[in-house]
Order: sequence, then structure tokens, then C-alpha cells
Amino acid sequence: MRKAVDALRLPGLPRLFGALTLAELGETLASVALAVVVFGRSGSVLATGAFFVAMRLGPAVASQPLAAFIDRSAGRRGLAFCFLLEAVLFAVLAAPLPVGVLIVVPVATGTLAVCCRSVTRAEATVRLTRAGCLRDGNGALNLGFAVAGTAGAAAGGALAALISPTVPLLAASVCFVLGAVFIVNTPRARPEAVAANTLAHLREGLAYARADRTAMQLIAVQTAALLAFMLVIPIEVVYADRDLHAGAGGYGALLATWGLGIVVGGALFAKAHSPLTRLAGGASLAVAAAYFGLALAPGLAVACVASLVGGIGNGVQWVAVMTAVQERIPEALQVRVVGLLDAGAQLAPGLGFALGSVLTAILSARATYAIAGAATTLAAIGFYVLHARATRHGLRRTGAAARV
Repeated sequence: MRKAVDALRLPGLPRLFGALTLAELGETLASVALAVVVFGRSGSVLATGAFFVAMRLGPAVASQPLAAFIDRSAGRRGLAFCFLLEAVLFAVLAAPLPVGVLIVVPVATGTLAVCCRSVTRAEATVRLTRAGCLRDGNGALNLGFAVAGTAGAAAGGALAALISPTVPLLAASVCFVLGAVFIVNTPRARPEAVAANTLAHLREGLAYARADRTAMQLIAVQTAALLAFMLVIPIEVVYADRDLHAGAGGYGALLATWGLGIVVGGALFAKAHSPLTRLAGGASLAVAAAYFGLALAPGLAVACVASLVGGIGNGVQWVAVMTAVQERIPEALQVRVVGLLDAGAQLAPGLGFALGSVLTAILSARATYAIAGAATTLAAIGFYVLHARATRHGLRRTGAAARV
């Protein structure tokens, strides 16, 4: 754990850590508030699902060209502008707008959020890799995300229920303004791009990813895992209201306990020394167990315990896969190749949100949790297969070296 904290003392890391943490806090505050508003005004499972789908599918396509443009030519000032534009849009969403606008505008906020996160994280990755502490540093960054997500979920749900959803949306706007201040004062660490234009810049990253079979397999399995994980996200607010009879406060409690679990999982990841693919498999099984528990929970207390278990798995799973991919990518290609992982992290949830909303409308929220648990178990098996394959490959290499 101490190594993880020490990694944040590298030059430029405190500002990058601050920007990433504030972005996570702001995005969580806004997501909770908007979900409550959309469901409250529409009373529709499908409208709520459409909100979550819009926040993911649009950014899955648009975020990577924007991130490539920032990475290639706009630099830190362009990135700071993205943070500021995100702040403006959240302030606009705080106004009393029609439900349709609340569903469409998040396409822009989601695109900007992914761009901000991808480029900022690439800057952090380069600094950590050069210092030989990528895994430790990612553990510390993940803890920051977890704390921000927990605080954002709890505060967003409480403020939306007790005062007004406008308050967390304005707070999210302030978070992104502060993030812009951190970014604009942080020098670029990565090599300058040499591609002739943004399209060529993207093609270079795709070509490298296709050539690295292991990296592509990690991205593919994680995308499938996220599809399973995210079946329940758009219906959590429905589940809290209709199945647990806990309202917006209960929704916030579920998100907060999941976030608390992520904090615990992040701490466990920082101390873990197991192979990353095996960690990802075990963590995915923890998420699956949580979904089965939520499907059967008789009340809010049991549901929160299940959420805590799922959060612990979540706190290990994503950072394990991301670190495994980052370790294989050169400095200059971090945004473009790891950006494929980010694109999958938007595309798969978007599809999962749509499917989860339909399943809940046809069946029930509890049935959707059970289906998500089964699908997540299959994803966990995929990570164990990758781990077994890597182990066999390592043994073959060791045997060949011994014969030489």
C-alpha cells in the first residue's frame, strides 16, 4: 500500500490524480441525479434505460476520435477545454429540461468524460511506467476513483432525495472546472505524435492492437464481461424503488455500498501479487455472486451487503485488466490502444443497458440480476482461460530456454 501512495508523489501525478478523481466524482454525482430525474418524470423503465444507453453508445463511437485529436494536436489546453465544456453541459442539465433533452445531452457529456479520462490517464500511465510502478500507481488511482464514486453516489442520491437533483448537477459542474485547473498546469509527458492527421493517428493504434494478440484478447474478454456487468445499471433505480421500496435514498445506498466495496477492492489490489488475469477472473466471480444475492435480497440491508461484495470484485477487476493492457503498450500509443478498452467500456454497457431495460420490462428487475449473474460467471471463466493459456505459454518458453 505504501508503494501505491509513494507512486502519487511522482512529478505531475498529484495534479493528474486530482483531475481524474474530480472527474469521477462529478460524473457519478451527475449520473445519479439524472437517473432519478428521468425515472421520476417519466415513470418508465424504458425511458430510464434509454438515458443510460445514450450515455454509453454515443461516446463509444465519438470519444476515441476526439481523444485522438486531443492526443495528437490539442495538448493540455485542449484537454482542459474538454473539462470546462463538460462543466458547462452539467450546469445546463441542472435547468428544468424535457425528458427527451435529458436523454440526448448525456451523449455529449459522456463523450467528453471518456475523452478526459483516456487522455489524462495516459499521461499518468507514462509517468508511472517510467518509474517502474505502474501496478502500484494504478492501485492508488483506483482507490481515488473508488472514494470519489462512493462519495458521489451517496451525495448524489441524498441530495437528489432531500433537496433537489439540481444540486448534485451543479456540484458536478464545479468538479470539472477544478479538474480543468489541474490539467492546464500539468506539462505533457508523452512523445509528440508523428501521424499526418487524426485518422492516421487512430489507424496506428488499431494496427498495433491487431498485431498484439494478447492485448486484443484482453480487450475482447473485458468487453464481454462489461456487457454482462452492465445489464443491471439502468434498472437499479427501478429495483430500489419497486422491489425494495427504498426510493432515491435506497438507490443512493446501493451505489454507495458498491462504491465502498470498490475502495476495499482497490486496497486489496494494491497489496495483491497474483497474476493479473487470475485476479480479473476471481473478481468477476465476486461480481457474479453479488448479482445473485441482489436477485434474492428480501430488503435493502441484504441488498447493500451483496452490493458491498460486488464492489470489492469491481475494485479489483477493472484495474487488473487495464493494467495488463497498459503494460503491453508503448508510451506514444497509450491513448489509442488503451482507448479501445475504453471504447469497449462504453459500447458493451450501452448494449447491456438496452438489453437490461428490455429484460426488466418483460420479466422483472430480480430476473435481470439473476441473468447478469449467470453471464458474469461465463466472463470469469474467460479470464481463467486466458490465465491458463498464458501459464502454458510461459512453461513452454521456460522449457525451451532450458533445452538451449
